[in-house]
Amino acid sequence: METAVILIQCPDRTGIIARVSDFIFRKGANIIRSDQYSTDPQGGRFFMRIEFFFDPDTLRKEMLESEFDLLARELEGSWEIHYAGTRMRMGILVSRQGHCLWDLLYRWDSGELPVDLTCVISNHENMRRPVEHYGVPFYHFPVSRDTKPHQEKQILETIADRTDFLALARYMQILSGSFIEGYGRDVINIHHSFLPSFKGADPYRQAYERGVKVIGATSHFVTEDLDEGPIIEQVVERVTHKDSIALLKRKGRNLEKFLYENYSNYLPKLDLIKVDAEGYDKEILKTIPNILNDYKPGLMVECYKRLNKEERYELFDLLTDHGYEVYYLENFEVDGSKIKIERENMTDKKHFEMLAIHKSGK
Repeated sequence: METAVILIQCPDRTGIIARVSDFIFRKGANIIRSDQYSTDPQGGRFFMRIEFFFDPDTLRKEMLESEFDLLARELEGSWEIHYAGTRMRMGILVSRQGHCLWDLLYRWDSGELPVDLTCVISNHENMRRPVEHYGVPFYHFPVSRDTKPHQEKQILETIADRTDFLALARYMQILSGSFIEGYGRDVINIHHSFLPSFKGADPYRQAYERGVKVIGATSHFVTEDLDEGPIIEQVVERVTHKDSIALLKRKGRNLEKFLYENYSNYLPKLDLIKVDAEGYDKEILKTIPNILNDYKPGLMVECYKRLNKEERYELFDLLTDHGYEVYYLENFEVDGSKIKIERENMTDKKHFEMLAIHKSGK
């Protein structure tokens, strides 16, 4: 037995649900779940997602698809079908910041993300080693204003025959309309604000300056217009005028709660956390004190160039108060060269990356 999902959209009219349901019934299949809505019952667009269980030995997929296509034509609709037994092929685009990529790699490697990860593409080299550690092909295509058309052509040639959709894991380049049209498949992005408000760069500062009372994150499809694509899902949290920009970022991530709610079974196996929050690493670490104390994972953090002397000392003190020793880290590579840092060394360099290892040796 196999499960399939049909997605159909067509001009709204009476009887669409009845006709689609009757089609599935007559094919000997059992409907598991059905969702539908109309943009306007009078002349609007009707959307339907229907999931059903069928026996592929008695109902061949080719026959199912060809006969449903006839029904869709009668309804003047477009449709697609997805089979649960067919894994989708995902490609990832990433820039210099790796925290989203690491999460996707871990979920994929643990089987939580049921896709075939076929490639990771970046305009920087620094994520090559962690990607290749997981046995995933990594492609480096640098980009500048002048070379952007050529770089996007390189990406399209790489992903054309090996991906069903793309995920942007903090990919800091705006995809052109010609790229999106040329790819012709879904591209998904997660923007760290509650769209349609505060698009583009530094959304938390925008939210802070406007005095918002609700912040969040938005998963959306990518279109040519920046952060304007159809919304897939959103999460929100309330804030007040008392919250600083740093606290908005912390609430936007809400990391410890998220980890305990979604990964409690994996936390005992937690070996490493990478934080890359552009000067707000300390605020992020403050949200996970129980995880640091209970599981003592290694930490990859950044002493951001804009931090003043006191902020640098506070970051160091936070790490050492939790029992960590701190080292310089080259290129965020765990096995790279590292030199131990003392508190007074936090002002020696303008911008550097650190590895914190718990004194227990975990």
